Amino acid sequence: MMYLSERRRVELALPANLMHRAVSAAIDPDIRSEDDREVISLLRLAAMEPLDGLNAAERRRLIRRIDRMGEEVMETLVGGSRAKGFLALTLWLKGILDDGTLVLVAGSAFDQAMTAILATMQDNPDVIEAVDRSATKASRRIADMLRRQGYYPAPQRMAAE
Repeated sequence: MMYLSERRRVELALPANLMHRAVSAAIDPDIRSEDDREVISLLRLAAMEPLDGLNAAERRRLIRRIDRMGEEVMETLVGGSRAKGFLALTLWLKGILDDGTLVLVAGSAFDQAMTAILATMQDNPDVIEAVDRSATKASRRIADMLRRQGYYPAPQRMAAE
């Protein structure tokens, strides 16, 4: 198995952890469809996959770190609409996927969950349009906050500019 530093494991787990938080908060448990429950389950699984191979103590320590960071990110989104927060997370995720910082493995739990989430977002373009500008700013705040903590460093080409 390839060696993964603790920092890299956090970077791999955090996006799924954040999306799990956002989706779970956005959909009342009493009205969740089977598809909703499947997406939430896939996100939970995806958030835990990077911790495979760790002993129980290491796993608990990293889960606490990931949860703490997830709470910090979600706090930056407090006060806005759920749609804005959700779009901000999605835009941040798209940014780290587009620049190669994170790669989704085709068919992985996170890939399957994001495919379903993005399909739902495409079904609601009016909501997305209404919060786009604000969500774009919030996604930059998320990226900046995480970079200041040493996660998801700017790609070299951007750092050189």
